[in-house]
Amino acid sequence: MKIYKIMDANLYGQARGLMARDPEQASRLSREVGRNEPIELAGRWEPIEVVPSPHNPGKPLGDFSFLGAENLLVMSWRAVEALGGELRAHGELLPLRSTAGEFYFFNVLRDVDAMDFDRSEVKWISGPKGRFLSRVYVYAFRPERLEGVLVFTMPYHGRQDHFVGEAFKERAERAGLQGFLFALVWDSEDAGYWDQRYEREQWEHVKRLHHAERFGLRVSPAPTAPAAPLE
Repeated sequence: MKIYKIMDANLYGQARGLMARDPEQASRLSREVGRNEPIELAGRWEPIEVVPSPHNPGKPLGDFSFLGAENLLVMSWRAVEALGGELRAHGELLPLRSTAGEFYFFNVLRDVDAMDFDRSEVKWISGPKGRFLSRVYVYAFRPERLEGVLVFTMPYHGRQDHFVGEAFKERAERAGLQGFLFALVWDSEDAGYWDQRYEREQWEHVKRLHHAERFGLRVSPAPTAPAAPLE
């Protein structure tokens, strides 16, 4: 089983994304869906107006975008046509207002406690409501909890991240959909996989550090080049 983290191609100059005409509307929506459990919105949904981002003006609008925050996932009608049947089993497709095309906010409701913390490398911090998952350096998942799951979030750090399996990635690529980069973060069948959030040299260092911490070993300093994932 392969798991990919969705990355915004707009941030890497490969597509043009969308933004809310009123950023405060997007901020309120982000706070509402950024709880540690999913919330249904269809019964009280009021469409937000979205406009093309000023970034990457020479690029076409993507079929996927994040609406100013990583937990606000937007899809074009073309993406809904290609994936919609199964998307509806994983969340709500809520219409947005736009003169640039037909777009939907996809409110992911498939929230899965799927991480294998015994095999992951994470950073916890303390907050007013207890421990908070701040960062994941090395992902590991429980595959039995992800059978048949197309797209999902997890109940950690405000459900900020979206993950997909091979089926979602393959269908999006087969349909020629643009706007997302799929960063492989875990492969259950290949111990030598490369977590594509990192440059390869950085990932090799992260793996060595992860192994060293588990077994009380020492490890050489990290490479000095900054990480530049998915170039």
